[in-house]
This record gives sequence, structure tokens and C-alpha cells, in this order.
Amino acid sequence: MSDTGSTGSYRAELKRWFSYDLPRLDDEPSDPKNCRIHTMLQVGEVGDDAVTDFTLFFVTPAWLADHSDQGDRVLRYTVVVPEFTWDAVERTARSLIEGIDAKSWEEFVDVFSQSAYWGDPSNDAPLPY
Repeated sequence: MSDTGSTGSYRAELKRWFSYDLPRLDDEPSDPKNCRIHTMLQVGEVGDDAVTDFTLFFVTPAWLADHSDQGDRVLRYTVVVPEFTWDAVERTARSLIEGIDAKSWEEFVDVFSQSAYWGDPSNDAPLPY
């Protein structure tokens, strides 16, 4: 990257998002302040209908405290939120995606896959616990 601003011309966007834990977007966890929600983000190039799946987990501090009996952990692909809301999912995902300055899809994936797992949980996505 240069000091003169954006050098990339590739722009990705969040197309859709969902969770296998909460199948409908109006579903809420039984305790939004104590939960771990496995979300799927469908991301693609601006102006194109094609999407690729990425996995991102949303956990609360209370859930982490309840599941800390196995000692210290390094959490990848995880966002810690005080309380789970679908607004937090959308806001976080859009912020991560729109903040990436890339020249190509490959470069975008290289950067975004440091935050979100590139793939579907049916393909053995790593769990944050």
C-alpha cells in the first residue's frame, strides 16, 4: 500500500448472513448475554451475485467465563460482544469487509480470512472452544 490512499480496486460486500444456531433472522438466543452463535457470512464482489461463505463466531464474555474450565484459549474467527444481536453481526461484518483494500479477490480473501474462516462449517470449520 502507498501513503497516497487506496491502491486496491477490488471491492467486496456482505450479501447475506445467517446462523445454523438461529435459522431465522428474527430468532434470538435464549440468553443474548450468555451465548456463542455460529454465523455464516456470504460475501462477494460489489455488483456480482456470486457469493463465498465465511464463518464467524460471536461470543459473550459470560459464555467464555462459563466455558473456561479448560484453561487459556486463543480464539480465532471470533468476535466478543457484550450481548448478541443481529445488528452486531451485520455491523461487524460490514466493517471488516469494507475496511479491506484489495487489488483482487485472492488478496481480499488473504486479508479477510485472518478474521473469518473461509468456508462452510460442514467442511470442519474450527470451533472457538
